[in-house]
Amino acid sequence: MFGAGIAFLIGVCCVLSAPALVWAWSACALALVVTGLLRRAPVARLLIAFCCGCLWMLLHAHLRLDDGLAPELQGEDLRVRGSVADLPARHPDFTRFVFDLESGAGARLPRRVRLSWYGAAPALAQGERWQLTVRLKQPHGLRNPGSFDYETWLMQRGIRGLGYVRDHPGNRRLAAAPGVSLSLVRQRLASAIEGAGFRHGALLSALTTGMRQDMSDAQWQVLRGTGTSHLFAISGLHIGLAAMLGHGLFGFAWRACRVCAPRVSRNRFAATGALVCALAYAALAGFSVPTQRALIMLGVLLLGVVLARGVRPGACLGAGLTGVLIVDPWAPLSGGFWLSFAAVAAIAWLLAGRVGRATRLAAFARVQYGLALLLAPLTLGLFHATPLLGVLANALAVPVVSFVTVPSALTGLIWAGVFSQFDNALLQLADASLSLLWTLLAPLAAEARLQWSPPLWSWMVVALAVPGLLLLTAPRLPVPRALALALLAPLLLPAPQRPPHGTFHVTVLDVGQGLAAVIETRGHLLLYDTGARLSPAYDMGSAVVIPYLRRRGRHRVDTLLISHADNDHAGGAASILEALAVTDVLASDPGALNVVKAVRACGAGQGWEWDGVRFEIVHPPTGWNAGRNDRSCVLRVSAGTHAVLLPGDIEASAERLLAASDRRLRADVLVVPHHGSATSSTAQLLARVRPVYAVVSAGYRNRFRFPHPSVCQRLRAAGAEIVSTASAGALRFRVDPAGVAPPLRYRRSQRRFWHRTPAGEGCTTQ
Repeated sequence: MFGAGIAFLIGVCCVLSAPALVWAWSACALALVVTGLLRRAPVARLLIAFCCGCLWMLLHAHLRLDDGLAPELQGEDLRVRGSVADLPARHPDFTRFVFDLESGAGARLPRRVRLSWYGAAPALAQGERWQLTVRLKQPHGLRNPGSFDYETWLMQRGIRGLGYVRDHPGNRRLAAAPGVSLSLVRQRLASAIEGAGFRHGALLSALTTGMRQDMSDAQWQVLRGTGTSHLFAISGLHIGLAAMLGHGLFGFAWRACRVCAPRVSRNRFAATGALVCALAYAALAGFSVPTQRALIMLGVLLLGVVLARGVRPGACLGAGLTGVLIVDPWAPLSGGFWLSFAAVAAIAWLLAGRVGRATRLAAFARVQYGLALLLAPLTLGLFHATPLLGVLANALAVPVVSFVTVPSALTGLIWAGVFSQFDNALLQLADASLSLLWTLLAPLAAEARLQWSPPLWSWMVVALAVPGLLLLTAPRLPVPRALALALLAPLLLPAPQRPPHGTFHVTVLDVGQGLAAVIETRGHLLLYDTGARLSPAYDMGSAVVIPYLRRRGRHRVDTLLISHADNDHAGGAASILEALAVTDVLASDPGALNVVKAVRACGAGQGWEWDGVRFEIVHPPTGWNAGRNDRSCVLRVSAGTHAVLLPGDIEASAERLLAASDRRLRADVLVVPHHGSATSSTAQLLARVRPVYAVVSAGYRNRFRFPHPSVCQRLRAAGAEIVSTASAGALRFRVDPAGVAPPLRYRRSQRRFWHRTPAGEGCTTQ
């Protein structure tokens, strides 16, 4: 069963990794032919499981792709009816929620969309039916190496449209939410816990109801900095604890109830109780995807106990894996899927052949540290970094949460449900345990800079590290230990793809409406602008720039150059300075930046050389008095006679001044000034620069309608090829004395069949 489950998973992943479904169909057809040829061989069963996985995923893929928004309806006012499908997330300026559509404007609409209601939105509740006037667009997200893939996240959840609610008199509630519903019960429990006056009420609510909306940014920072966020997302660990609690309670009830004793065995009765408690806890968590996975695996194991049939760990894992993929074939797109099953497999490996060889405390410690080691390659593969203090933080936090917080919180919640007393001693004990836990974690979170990521990152390195760690943690090593160390050695090798001397790479990241560009030489790195800060908890520095640098094995910024202090260029600076070692900061207006590090003013005439690559600031002139945009620092980077020009947001007056100067402006790659506004990219500047490539860094369907058609016309007249981050994702150029290579378009090179490629490479993406 284990082998068949793995083969089924490989079939599903074969489809999910395909850039187009025709490739997946070809792989499935080839497997079917091979199965026919080897039908009598032992491997035929695995090939059949592989084909079943392919066909199952292909069916779901076609169904989901067909459930899309017609392109001609993008940006149109549509009157729709439907129901609120999740718990709305309220923010100071808007409310966001998932909406299941029932009817629309007589054209093809997706069944599920994600909407934002800006301004003073009415109170929304899950299950309510509404009539709304909305504007929708097809799903589109930023595409950068190492950062969050929003389009994949939407696809996994079946959300096939994004949009917002228009201010319209026809917007009205059609029906209230059901009088009694699971979501209403969860909301009332969370409100009751919050209102009971606990010091860590938001954390208790997250652990008991799975509702984490009220957790503060400071709490999230502590959890992320220590690698303990998983403890407050109800998943396999919590479902397992609930099952253990139910097993103990029903076992005690079996001994106390003489009626049951002769009729059913204690093991069956306790196993049934474990499943009931696990099911109740999963319902309390809203049957989230991680709880569904845990329930299926636990159900397979406990069903074997109830039916008095022994279930081997491998068979249990294979059956659970197959069951999860049948229920949700999109699950492998989630990192939690891999971590869940890898953790179960790792625990089974760590306990194999060791039963009775150590005390329970020693076994628990061995499992915790072994689990951290075995999951490290997968964690690095998924997140490209891991907190160095994460093992210590989890060693402190897991026992507290497992043995004190969760059991006392759940039993306290049962008590509160029976006696309507939410300030009972059990919930107070859970709150006190969280206070103790925070005392332990807060000092460790203060060292959040201590993140480790391997200099050489690739899935091949991760694949080599896994058998190395398995050998190291084996009860008896079948081969010399030096082999295990040799398999781990690639994690410490120097970073790949460093430009040779005299060559540089420039990557214009996809940060939506803004700019962030990374320039790498052999041994140095310059970051030009940092993208926008969109909320107190979200900015492009932490969401895009830092993950990209970690993916590249870069942990230091030699120079951070902020062209000017507008949010779309400087909003991520604080996150960069907090997370990375930055040697020098330059800006056109140092006093306007809200950062603690000393900032030097940039000006024309400044220049330096790194690894045979020349850096020159060609604007603004010293003492030049102009608006903020026109004072942008303009940087020219050159290798021999080939160069890149980054002009920030300069507009026509600054461009005329620059074009009239005697400075070298010729560049093969021009980052289009001011994102392609009509007031920039004048003919005078383009005549001096003569770009081969013009890069537009602008948001998809942005409200400014950049790039402006007149700019596109001037760029084409100048002979430039226009490329846009909105349609191509991150763009990387290699520049050396021999010339400039065509850009690597991340959206194209890392495409999966659900990723959109908007029509038009630069000027027709609106």
